[in-house]
Amino acid sequence: MNADKKLYNDFNSYLRRTYGGKTKRIPLNSSLGCPNRENGRIGCIYCLNGSSSPSSKGFLSVSEQLKEFIFKYRLSKENTSCNLIAYFQAYTNTYTNSSKLFEMLFPVSSFTEIKAVAIGTRPDCIDPLKLATIKKAVPEKDIWIEYGLQSISSKTLKFIKRGHDVKAFQKAIKLTKQYEIKTGVHVILGFPWEKKKYIIKLARFISECDLDFIKIHLLHVLKNTALEKMYMSKRITLPSFKNYVHMASDLIEHLPKKIVIQRLTGEGSKNNHVAPLWALKKTKVIQAINDELIKRGSFQGKYA
Repeated sequence: MNADKKLYNDFNSYLRRTYGGKTKRIPLNSSLGCPNRENGRIGCIYCLNGSSSPSSKGFLSVSEQLKEFIFKYRLSKENTSCNLIAYFQAYTNTYTNSSKLFEMLFPVSSFTEIKAVAIGTRPDCIDPLKLATIKKAVPEKDIWIEYGLQSISSKTLKFIKRGHDVKAFQKAIKLTKQYEIKTGVHVILGFPWEKKKYIIKLARFISECDLDFIKIHLLHVLKNTALEKMYMSKRITLPSFKNYVHMASDLIEHLPKKIVIQRLTGEGSKNNHVAPLWALKKTKVIQAINDELIKRGSFQGKYA
């Protein structure tokens, strides 16, 4: 896709503006668990082992993971001067006490190549002490926390067994901003009962929260998940390619211009992805969304 034709505030452009040149994320595994996968609970219905990242290496310490990645990266033909982002991706990366959280994050501070730290977590696993600890552990790095919300519909949150409500998200965002940490949200599009009115409502909610980033995911099915059983028994249908493109475009044109869109779709690896199969053609999906916006004469923030 020609970047000049993008009609939304894309992540790569943000990284170039902010850090200059190429910037690459290092997916890290903190080996922390998830409160939604304990005491007999199986987690969210779409979740497979807390993350779809095949790069996560829970048996290595964070420092070892970083050293291994940077060593291999320098040996490659890629630009060795590339800026890096430490991305704590798998599971719930604040699901621990403050001392262990400090131990997890502090090694990042010694790597000058790392310009930012991105932490994925749940809104019900954050508090003032943890936020203060994060700031203390990596004081010279940019920090943003990505909170999984997935939906603002109480029906959907209950259906996916999310384990928290929208108020928990709002509280987490308000608290995080007090510590001058950037905030992001993960949302899923494609639940059959969430129509265009819902998407517009979602965009307005995101605008009111004054978020910095958003990751838009397609509802997709992975092997060995509760959602796979539902899909196979026809308890839920997935959006068509065309419908998803329309939904993503609807959301984009109602989002505020300043929010950075880090992701436009979602898919599993070829080994664990069940459906929809068209989701595996990520470039085609992104191009179609861009084409739809052009067709509409639209762009991010047109109706915000």
